[in-house]
This record gives sequence, C-alpha cells and structure tokens, in this order.
Amino acid sequence: MSELKVRPVRYGSGAKVETLSFPDGIEIVADDGRTLFSIRQAERGIEVSSAGTCRHGGIVLDSVLTIKPEASNLVLIQKAPFK
Repeated sequence: MSELKVRPVRYGSGAKVETLSFPDGIEIVADDGRTLFSIRQAERGIEVSSAGTCRHGGIVLDSVLTIKPEASNLVLIQKAPFK
C-alpha cells in the first residue's frame, strides 16, 4: 500500500495526477522542522498521527490531535496550543 496518487488541491480534477512511492507515508513539517502531522495509507482509509510537540506559526502545539466532523465527507484535524 505504499503507492499514492497525488495532485495539487487548487487545480482540482483537471490537474495532472502523479504516482509517487512513499513506503512509510508522508510528513507535514512544522516551521521548526519537527513533524506537524504524519499521514499513512491504511488498508481501509488513512492514518493521521502526531509525533509530538512542535512550533508552527509562532505557536508551540501539543501532540494531542482533535478531530472535528465538519460534514459527512469532511473532518478537521487540529493540534491545540501546548499548555
């Protein structure tokens, strides 16, 4: 399950789709170089995890993830400011 097909969000369905190999998933990196979110393809969906605290946008963020359903096909995943 290491093959992901990706395209830039802003270009929508008309954009070129590329197939990339990510054997261990991908990481979204915070301003301080630490992991903001780690994303892996799972058998029945995707896994999103948080590696720990990090600094992003001038704020130290906690490692705990908050998941909020926004619609039947959309969830918001956030890291709260560290306290």
